[in-house]
Amino acid sequence: MYGSADIAHDSAVFVVIALCICTVVANRSKKAIAKPVAMLDLAIIPPLIGNLILINSNFDKLSKIGYYVYFIGMDLMVLALIGFAMAYCKGANGSHKTPKLIYVLLGIDVCQELLNPFFHHSFDVESVTVNGEPYFRLIPHIGQIFHRVVDYTILVGIILIFTVVSVKTPKIYKERYVVSLVTIVTMSAWESFYIITRTPVDRSMIGFGLADVLIFYFSIMFRPLRFLDRMLSDIASDMQQSLFVFDPDGRCIWANEQGMKLTCTEARELDSVPEKLTAIFGDIMTAEDTTFNKTTGSEDSAKYFTLQRRIMTGSKQPYQRSSFAPTSSL
Repeated sequence: MYGSADIAHDSAVFVVIALCICTVVANRSKKAIAKPVAMLDLAIIPPLIGNLILINSNFDKLSKIGYYVYFIGMDLMVLALIGFAMAYCKGANGSHKTPKLIYVLLGIDVCQELLNPFFHHSFDVESVTVNGEPYFRLIPHIGQIFHRVVDYTILVGIILIFTVVSVKTPKIYKERYVVSLVTIVTMSAWESFYIITRTPVDRSMIGFGLADVLIFYFSIMFRPLRFLDRMLSDIASDMQQSLFVFDPDGRCIWANEQGMKLTCTEARELDSVPEKLTAIFGDIMTAEDTTFNKTTGSEDSAKYFTLQRRIMTGSKQPYQRSSFAPTSSL
């Protein structure tokens, strides 16, 4: 029978594979943030492996090994996450180096976890039954409290860094910082839920892995195209030149304010633009990709225009961009 543990197992395997792919892609990227992202992708794999051991273990000793891999892996993940945050956000104060105190605290935590087999001060396990299968749940001791205080303190610091940068950053970059902030807060809350409720079969690391894939996308692959489209549209709308965009069939699909003034049209009347341009300048719609001059009127009412027509081939169908700029008016 396919139970929740099986789903958690398959999900964890899928996320590990996805993180491996993200690590390779990030390592090949030439972006300045690429190495911290690759380290973060790689650092989340050990706690996920620890989680896999716990899901599949039917023995207390194997489960304890899974917890050691999980907890030490969490320290590595937090270290990589603070390194990523400092590089990605420039530390919110111009610095991009991880504070030495972070290394000291995480180093102490790793050492005290490794000493648990001798002093039994960090954690133990107890057997519980989940869907008819044995599962070994964590019994935290003082060392585990220290581990959580260290990791959560660093996570709070990371959240503060992203919060400050999300507020201060220009609008064009705000989306990627806000998404990273919301992702980290959500995953931290998810992990806290499992700690507080002591729910068997902890799936929070799968969430951390998926969150890291999202962070990878916004750090390496993401481009703020929608914002750029709005910004470029605003710039084009404020131009003094008349600007028109035509689809492959020659229909006008956009015109800036100057263009609508030139042709005496409104936004809902753009279909009439080709006809009105022909009435003003003659047959220009079949002209090749070029720049040429036109004169309207005569003598004292003469107006001189420079016309530019460009074929845009960045999409599957060529779009035409035309601008009509008056060079002088007498």
